[in-house]
Amino acid sequence: FVWLFALAALAPALVVFVFSGVLVSQGVDKWFSQRVQTVVENSATVFRSYIEAQQRDVADRVMLMAQDISREAPGLQDKAGGFDQALTALASYHGFPAIYLVNKQGQVMARAELSAAPRYEALPAASYAAADDGEIYVRADDVIRSLYRLPDYDQVYIYAVRPLERGVVANLREAESSLVSYREVRDSRARVQAIFALSYVETALLVLVGAVWLGLGAASTISAPVGRLVQAAGRVA
Repeated sequence: FVWLFALAALAPALVVFVFSGVLVSQGVDKWFSQRVQTVVENSATVFRSYIEAQQRDVADRVMLMAQDISREAPGLQDKAGGFDQALTALASYHGFPAIYLVNKQGQVMARAELSAAPRYEALPAASYAAADDGEIYVRADDVIRSLYRLPDYDQVYIYAVRPLERGVVANLREAESSLVSYREVRDSRARVQAIFALSYVETALLVLVGAVWLGLGAASTISAPVGRLVQAAGRVA
């Protein structure tokens, strides 16, 4: 009698387990399908590509401005505010809210700051070392900052500033964090499926124990009167 209760509880549990296992497996496979993976990875790639494109554009324009300033420098030196005016014209033409001429100690020798220009920020010594090696130093956070040494001057550098679109860097960091989390979960999806299976087995066992307990209770309820009846019949006989 007890086993009938147990089988009655176990049979539907097994059926549900099979169907749920299939559904969960298919759902997990869809979560980690090639299409979903492509979308997640592309979200980070789009922001990264945008920032890299901005860095390349800034580097190209900084080199052009450095060449223009070196070419015009002899005529600008004898003109009061000549470098400031030249930098202002270059900043407006190339789309930089701020351009500076600085020496190796980071002191500003000439400047052009248009409206809404980010505050001036000194660059690290490594940026000047890179510029001395002929490289264009570019750093991107919320603002792209670039440094390049003027070709004909050993101690004069052009320092250009251009802000990125608001929220791009934050979105990139969030997308990269989501991508890392996605890859971690993808690598452990077998463990996720195993955890589901174990949790369901645990639930099924609890249901089975409950069914056995109910069966024992029902059996005791039914067998008690029968036992008393047998005892009474024995005393009569």
